Amino acid sequence: MKMMDIVEVITEKETYAKEGVHKGMQGWICLDDNSFGTWLVNFPQYGEKDDIAEISIKEEDLKLIPKMDARVNERIKAQFEEMEVEALATIIKRYQAQDTWKTDLVFSKEAFDLLQDILLD
Repeated sequence: MKMMDIVEVITEKETYAKEGVHKGMQGWICLDDNSFGTWLVNFPQYGEKDDIAEISIKEEDLKLIPKMDARVNERIKAQFEEMEVEALATIIKRYQAQDTWKTDLVFSKEAFDLLQDILLD
């Protein structure tokens, strides 16, 4: 990775969430070198809105992507706006401890059917 590379966060972590950064958000690397295995990443919003954050992210928690769409960041951010940081941190820890945190955004038919069965019971 290098300065100006476009990246996506691939891991949900409490330290990132406290700054408003969540799994799936996209940003760009701000500096030419990393520090202790982390990169300074800027997470913009679309248009003239203020940036969401500019924080250090571990290289292992990032993946390179070909282009950025800041609207993705706004959609993800909107899902967490009503939630207090402490509650979000508790939820993240619980999902990680249970090993139920999804590694991708794919929702299979079987998973959907199971969810419906659970909700109906």
